[in-house]
Parts: sequence; structure tokens; C-alpha cells
Amino acid sequence: MKLYIAGSSQELDRAALWIARAKEAGIEITLDWTIPIREKGSGNTLPFVEKQHYACADRDAIRSADAFWFLVPARMSFGATWEFGFAYGYWCTNDLAQPDPIVLSGPKAGDHIFSTLAHVLFQRDEDAFEHLLRACVD
Repeated sequence: MKLYIAGSSQELDRAALWIARAKEAGIEITLDWTIPIREKGSGNTLPFVEKQHYACADRDAIRSADAFWFLVPARMSFGATWEFGFAYGYWCTNDLAQPDPIVLSGPKAGDHIFSTLAHVLFQRDEDAFEHLLRACVD
């Protein structure tokens, strides 16, 4: 399984933890976006051309994934919600066969009206991770 894990750069350690755990479990991560964030800081402070480069890399990594896991942040994240919207639009308009391709997790996973469009919601990241591991085996 190829997986894209989205989250807020304000919760970088959370995202890095789950990216590392997924890799350890043998799941291919289509893009570890935490690396450039650690190196350069928030993408919002970059010059326009660099912002565009990273946005396209994220978009392409979402398209190449079999599943999308959104670590719903505790506080609003403009970029992460764009990623969720892009993933949802991509999977819905392309009628991809992957079961439950969009997974959301976190205490606020069901708080937003559009989160109800995800295929699976979990309050705990650990439960979402176990779900994704089972999907790899099936």
C-alpha cells in the first residue's frame, strides 16, 4: 500500500511519528513532507515559486497514493484542509477502487461538516493506524 499522511505543520512531531511508524510497518509513504518543513519552516513563509513547488509535490503524492490519512489537527490548519479537499475530490472524481481510501483521525475528526465525507473516522490515531495496517493485509 502507498499512503499519504496529511497533517498540520503545527503538529509536525505527530505527523513525523505516524510517517515513521507506517514506514517501519512496511507501508510506502508517497511523500514525507515533514522533512522540508523541518529544514525550511512553514511553507507559508517561502517565496511563491517554492510554495508552488511544494504544493505540486503534495498534490502529486496524494494522486500516487492508494490511501490518504488526515491527522485532523487540534487547531485549524489551512494547508491540511486543502489536502483533504484535494484527496476527496481526486478519489471521488476518479472512481478509484481502493476501499476506504480516505481516513481521518484525531479528537476533532468528526467536528467539521466536511469531515463526514471521509470514508472512515477515528477519534484516536492508533485506531486509524491499525485500520490501515489491516487494509495492507487484506
